[in-house]
Amino acid sequence: MLVTVALPTRNGAERLGTVLPRILEELRGLPGEGELIVVDDGSDDATPDLLAAWAARHPAIRRLRTEGVGPGAARNRAIAAARGRHVAFADDDDAWTQGRLGRQIAALDAQAGAALSFTDYRHVDETRPRDVLPTAFEYWPLWRRFRDRGASLVTEPAALICAENAVGTSTVVARRAALDRVGGFDAALPSASDWDLWLKLARLGPAVVIGEVGATYAMRPGSVSAARDARIAAMRMILSRQSDLPGWSLRHARARLDEAESEAAEATGAFGAAIAGALRAAARGPSLRRLRRCAGLVRASVA
Repeated sequence: MLVTVALPTRNGAERLGTVLPRILEELRGLPGEGELIVVDDGSDDATPDLLAAWAARHPAIRRLRTEGVGPGAARNRAIAAARGRHVAFADDDDAWTQGRLGRQIAALDAQAGAALSFTDYRHVDETRPRDVLPTAFEYWPLWRRFRDRGASLVTEPAALICAENAVGTSTVVARRAALDRVGGFDAALPSASDWDLWLKLARLGPAVVIGEVGATYAMRPGSVSAARDARIAAMRMILSRQSDLPGWSLRHARARLDEAESEAAEATGAFGAAIAGALRAAARGPSLRRLRRCAGLVRASVA
């Protein structure tokens, strides 16, 4: 089988009716057989009934059930059951661009040594539909050279992905053998298990980077403080595993950690710590955006 699409969901009944047809359309357009494994991670809404109805009409859909294990562990369950030689990842609130999956698989197959492929992506803020947010490759300076380009082979992707994680989960296609080799997602991490996995895969060989926007990501409100604290803890853990990467890469990554810690401090009103973190981030990875944030924090602290 050519590819397995791994899609975890929890209480996604309102979203799956839009996502499933798009994925099935992509699978029908492939030159080989594909399947969609949907892992229902403990839903208590109409998701189980909806998936049963879809699977009855579409043999490409396979259903699995987990009980609140989280997205990383749910994706691992799909990887373990996958029959495809490639695994593509999807989320229940994101949209793939038409035809992208086939083009991406072809680009990955053309590079036998590559374990990982991903595309650019764009965030969509449903509360502000007129806003056009930058794509990931536009936002992150080190990735701008790949914007609007075809497939590029990056020979040392781990350093770039560590410095600036521009990899969106719903844009990734990876070789199943490579996922098995690195052990999939680290479900023990409190957050950012996706970033950790991309780094592990990137250490196996080159990555195929495609400059087209391959997916849109819906921005939805969530549990901000809890998610922020978990992400900071995970970033520290993951960075501790990357000590052999080039100094410039680790400097950029630590600047991102400084930013996250600064934002956490600002949220609690600790402006001294917020300013200190913002200054560290600007010193490690100078940018106009970071300098403006420093100035804004200083103004807010004396207001």
